Amino acid sequence: MKQVLVTIALLFSTYLSVYAQKEVYFNTTKTENIKVESMQGINIESSFSPISIIHNLKYQSKSGGFPLSIGYFNEKRITSCWTLTTRIVLDNFFFNVPTITFYNDTATNYYSNNNYISPRINGYKFEYQLGLHISIEPRWYFSYKKRYQAGKAKLNSGWYLSLPVATGVTLINTYKPPVNEYWARPTNYGSLGFNPSLGYRQAISKHMFLEGDVALLSGSIGFSKLDNKFIISPLLQITAGISIKVAYTFK
Repeated sequence: MKQVLVTIALLFSTYLSVYAQKEVYFNTTKTENIKVESMQGINIESSFSPISIIHNLKYQSKSGGFPLSIGYFNEKRITSCWTLTTRIVLDNFFFNVPTITFYNDTATNYYSNNNYISPRINGYKFEYQLGLHISIEPRWYFSYKKRYQAGKAKLNSGWYLSLPVATGVTLINTYKPPVNEYWARPTNYGSLGFNPSLGYRQAISKHMFLEGDVALLSGSIGFSKLDNKFIISPLLQITAGISIKVAYTFK
């Protein structure tokens, strides 16, 4: 019996010694040897705008939409704390829009009586859009090395700053805008958008992570044609967009 107890004690002490050596090695890893991971996988994403929600509640508007995207991503390490991610995504957008008709509205101003073409909301209707977009996203995991040393950086978990740049096309669109002969409508050729974001990623298993980010600035460059003239339309605005993503990785 003594021999059994001694053997168990020796094995247990050996295990503790090996485990302690691993911990010491982990905690003393040189910072220059700590690097983010490269990975690829699929993700599902949705987003919303708090400003739009508040606006609709304030004016009791029934307009709104629900985006749901699914796509493939490939995240490549380019420096110790930077990655470059390419994505190809199918965008589904379900939205509720007003149905509008136009009518002659006789209005009197200080100078004369004039007839105006005015819109009228007759109700609301659900519509659907399907789009395809491709994006490139440089990303800086600015807290990665500290989280790695604390053992909390699996699947690049932590805070990050990113600048995704995307372009896309519409494949299906059931929405037909109201027609007014007095309005000239341009022919759209697509756009290029960018949204600087602050986000956080958290691994929830060996192959899955959750991710959320906030974009406070939105920019785009639209390309269209009107009256045989090619138009480039830059737009930069302050916004508040929040996106939530769940992803499965296979390295």
